Amino acid sequence: MIRKPQRAWLPWIIAAVLALAIIGGAVYHFRAVEVAHPLRFTIPAPPGTSIDGVPAVSPEGRRIVFRALLPDGTVSLWLRSLDALDAKPLKGTDDASFAFWSPDGQKIGFMAHNKLSRLDLADGSIRTISDFVEDPPGGATWNSHDVILFVPRLEGTVYRVSANGGPIVPVVKTGRDIAYWPWFLPDGDHFLYVRENAGKPSNGLYVGSLSSGKTKPVVTGISGFAMSRTAYAAGHLYYAQGNIAGSLLAVSLYAQPFDLRKLEVTGEPEKIDDGVEFYSPGRAAFSVSNDGMLVYRKSGPPIVAQLAYVDRGGRKLASVGDLAPYGKFRLSPDERQIVFTRNEDNPSIWVLDTTRGSSMRAVLEEWAIWPVWMPDSRSLVYAAAIDGPPNIFLRRPNSPSERLTKTDQQDYPSSVTPDGRYAIYESVSTQTQTDIYAVPIAAPHKPFPILNSAAREEEGAVSPDGKWIAYTSDESRAKQIYVMAFPGGGGRVQISNSGGVAAHWSRDGRQLFYFEPGSRRVIAVKLDAGGGELRPSVPEPLFVLQSGLFDVTRDGRFIVSEDRLNPDAPGLTVLMNR
Repeated sequence: MIRKPQRAWLPWIIAAVLALAIIGGAVYHFRAVEVAHPLRFTIPAPPGTSIDGVPAVSPEGRRIVFRALLPDGTVSLWLRSLDALDAKPLKGTDDASFAFWSPDGQKIGFMAHNKLSRLDLADGSIRTISDFVEDPPGGATWNSHDVILFVPRLEGTVYRVSANGGPIVPVVKTGRDIAYWPWFLPDGDHFLYVRENAGKPSNGLYVGSLSSGKTKPVVTGISGFAMSRTAYAAGHLYYAQGNIAGSLLAVSLYAQPFDLRKLEVTGEPEKIDDGVEFYSPGRAAFSVSNDGMLVYRKSGPPIVAQLAYVDRGGRKLASVGDLAPYGKFRLSPDERQIVFTRNEDNPSIWVLDTTRGSSMRAVLEEWAIWPVWMPDSRSLVYAAAIDGPPNIFLRRPNSPSERLTKTDQQDYPSSVTPDGRYAIYESVSTQTQTDIYAVPIAAPHKPFPILNSAAREEEGAVSPDGKWIAYTSDESRAKQIYVMAFPGGGGRVQISNSGGVAAHWSRDGRQLFYFEPGSRRVIAVKLDAGGGELRPSVPEPLFVLQSGLFDVTRDGRFIVSEDRLNPDAPGLTVLMNR
């Protein structure tokens, strides 16, 4: 007789299987809910380049677009995927900056050559959205309805435009204050932006609405918050904060809880990191994805440059001085020295001997910038932020500095009259943005306006004979160079016809040179002042210039600043699972 197999052991097997399943499920559960630890790593610059400017991480957090500086001084956008080993340059993005992503992560917006453009990553095509952009612009943002908010120039207006192009429409008008760095919130209607209070050392963070047109403050009156861009992701605001009168090239990065329903901050800010790179105005070098992955650039050694003599065609004749972080510079009237700003955490003023090539510090105050020579080639007029915003100072040899202006506004010198009686400077006005003033060198130093219209007037340069003043104005929307009689005005003539900044007189006063931002060329215009009227010639393009910084010698050569790669410049820091 065949006996059936015994099944007494079956319940034990079933129980064991169930137990293993429960244990496995528990292990899976606890692994699934385990809190992820923060992960921080660095992405280096592509070989042979330096990373420059503000990065932009894609909405899903898998790709990063950034500016890279090449050895020849050109810049373009590069794209790095986190699952790739290297970055690739994006064709057609030469001189591009202020990159930003479309919500679907398929397109990149950017600003270059006075245009707002978009790049389609699928086919590499580039389309112009608006030609209303000046340098420096104030950022852009793109919502899911294909509306772009952008700030084409630093003023009190944020504009909207279709991502497909079309008319631009003002959305925010702040009057005399400056608005910049818009950032769409997830609903695509509300947006953040930074508002800089004219003439005051503090800023505010505001929220606006496309549908209602209403705005309200979110964070205001924070000393040191001036010029800091902002972003939102995963329930937090992100922004940078630093000391206005101290280190301007490195700031601290913060996250602060934010209620999207109430449009209010709900907790204290949390510091994420110190020493984040900062570029005026407001370009703190960070970006954040929708889920809160951060990409930022730590402050490091500044981009260095080489001063060089070039001829009228841009051919290099000789270098002068060592590699240094040169900012604005001026050749002395006797052409024996070059005064310049060292662009460092605390910028300072130095003088370079053009014969020996050696340099030494000329002004002891920290945060001293924008030096201009007096006619004696020994004394300097400059701006310094000692106990507030930058004001105008005079430094004579073997004498303490003498203050020429004392205002709550930001004052920056641009020239000195050939007789040494007046310093010409531009002032960030509480009423009309930027104006041109003169202040007597002799006491009691009472300033008076040269140009203070509703337009933005900048960079006043008095002619060698003291009869004319050249300046930049945006009265016709684009910045152009004008000349008028000095000091009384009259006889005004437009010099440039395709945009212009940074006017320089030839030493004999018969030519005017300026920088054309769109073409990046130095332009020459001959001037005929016979009969008391100024008659300019047709503008003549000379040579392409990287930085827009130049000066002119007596024999017609030019001194230019050539950017160089810095091997010690930092890469990008990525922070995940914060």
